[in-house]
Amino acid sequence: MMNQSNKYLIYAYYLLSVAILSVFAFRSYAHLGTQPGVEFIMAVASPFLVAALIHPYIDKLIVFPAHLLDQPKRQFVVDFGLYLLIAVFLYCFERYFYFESTWVAFKIFIWTVVLGYFASIDSSLNREQLCFKDEKRSFQLERNSSPVAHRLNLFLSVTVLIVTLTIAITAYSYMGMELNMQETDDMTIKQAFIIDTLFIVGIVVSFTVRLIYSFSMNLQYLFDSQVDILRNVQEGKLEELVPVLSRDEFGIIAHQTNAMIKELREKQKVQKTLEQ
Repeated sequence: MMNQSNKYLIYAYYLLSVAILSVFAFRSYAHLGTQPGVEFIMAVASPFLVAALIHPYIDKLIVFPAHLLDQPKRQFVVDFGLYLLIAVFLYCFERYFYFESTWVAFKIFIWTVVLGYFASIDSSLNREQLCFKDEKRSFQLERNSSPVAHRLNLFLSVTVLIVTLTIAITAYSYMGMELNMQETDDMTIKQAFIIDTLFIVGIVVSFTVRLIYSFSMNLQYLFDSQVDILRNVQEGKLEELVPVLSRDEFGIIAHQTNAMIKELREKQKVQKTLEQ
């Protein structure tokens, strides 16, 4: 049942991606004097439908056999890989079947990759949350991974790069449109560019807020799981160990806390032996 939530999450992202890509395509074609039909929307939706059908089988083949702490990373690779394949398909469809300009096809490609980036991170965070609740949790830290601060800095850097890249591509396409379509009013093109820019920023900000919320919920779960065990230790209850749920600072703290609990158990055992 827990794995169902991850499946439904990625399905929701597929539907949202089809809607966003369709909006961008219709806006681009409207300024080019053409209007895509139903077959275009079906072409955009078809690779996402195929990805939705094969996604559970790829998860069973690649994600589930991995160690719990490695499953979130593999989930990201699987989902982002599927989005890359979809982006390549849509680019080829736009360029060689629909016979649109390279820039229109490239915009569709870039936006599919951008949507895949956010969808894959959210799916990975959700997989991480599911692993927190798995009964096969580990109590040993096998190896270290990237710190939380490094992961957060990487995400923010890539997000800023995405905003810069998408706005630059949009600006370049409208500059080309202004040069090639002399009959179009300059003010109309500028208004269209401003609307597209606001749309881009709005989408990126919405996805970023969603990911920050998911990330903060996972950090809260890690913090609470460790605090609960430490409270038990303070009360003299040494039956439970802290589950190692990540390969970062929280994992190191959990590992060291477990080592401390084991030492306290040994001291408690020696003390009981001496009292007898």
